[in-house]
Amino acid sequence: MLVEAHSSDIGPYARLDYYRQVLAQLRNHAAIKDHLMNLALASAQRPGRQLRDAAEWLDMREAVEYALERLHVKAVFIDEAQHLMRVETPFKPVDQLDWLKGMTNRTNVLHILVGNYELYDFRNLSGQAARRSRDLHFPRYHLESKVECEEFVGALRCLLERVPLICDLDDLLSHWRWFAEWSIGCVGILRDWVVDTVAALYEDGGTTLTIGTLKEYALQPDQRVRLEMEARAGEHKIEVGKARSQQQLEELLGKVLKTLERFFADFLLLSEQISRKIAARVPTPVESGTNQAPTLRFMSPYIALPQLETLRQPSLSSHISLNDDGSNHFLQQEQGFGPELCLHI
Repeated sequence: MLVEAHSSDIGPYARLDYYRQVLAQLRNHAAIKDHLMNLALASAQRPGRQLRDAAEWLDMREAVEYALERLHVKAVFIDEAQHLMRVETPFKPVDQLDWLKGMTNRTNVLHILVGNYELYDFRNLSGQAARRSRDLHFPRYHLESKVECEEFVGALRCLLERVPLICDLDDLLSHWRWFAEWSIGCVGILRDWVVDTVAALYEDGGTTLTIGTLKEYALQPDQRVRLEMEARAGEHKIEVGKARSQQQLEELLGKVLKTLERFFADFLLLSEQISRKIAARVPTPVESGTNQAPTLRFMSPYIALPQLETLRQPSLSSHISLNDDGSNHFLQQEQGFGPELCLHI
């Protein structure tokens, strides 16, 4: 399904316009006609009118959710999606993303936002929205790349082969660089250019598509300059944005690593100090026997307990208290699961 966000609809009204477009496309299906019978689309809220009732918004949303689920819609394409992010106080662009996230969660319908480079600024306004989205950049063709030049020629050939007029295909393809420069490498501009030229020739009774007729309907130099500037600005925005994000990530990870290094350095220093203090207070350990407490060995900078295998079997548990005067005594010995050491320094 395809809907288009209008520039005149801001914030919540963009949502209402989305609801209206979806229902307008699906309302004729027999599966949802009865459900929509009581919903008056003709009297729905429009920009400029006073909001009648919040229930009306809820009814519209519930009707859309029902229609999308009932008809098993797989995806909704929102064209000109940059308009969807235009809001007024107290709303924020992230509110629109949260709304789309909620619609996706409730209906399990994929929402695909399509727009110009303005949309790039709204991709990662929140972590919840960012982790649920994927970015797909469709760049224009660049004449500096041999591979992209070949791909552009292939796209141009595919387009010209479908022109319902007489044309010298080989001659037109020999001017591929001219097509690329005058369309600034954008297939969309190239398509509109060829379609407009063919339509004008039909109206005038023409039968042949030539370079001369294409020049008549090409974009003017000032128009191409504007498009070229916007395209370069958008490409630069993406390049700089990716580089900045990578730098910020490396800085954050670097700070975390430095913090962990300081933590472990302090921990090792503290454990060494504790080991020395314990070694100075605890008498020489005795050899462990059948009826003796488990052997305790102190290895700077770590405190080593008996082997881990003993943790799996019931054994005597020794609680040792180190008093302020340096003496020590066994508080108790009881049956337990593995050695347990309670230190009071």
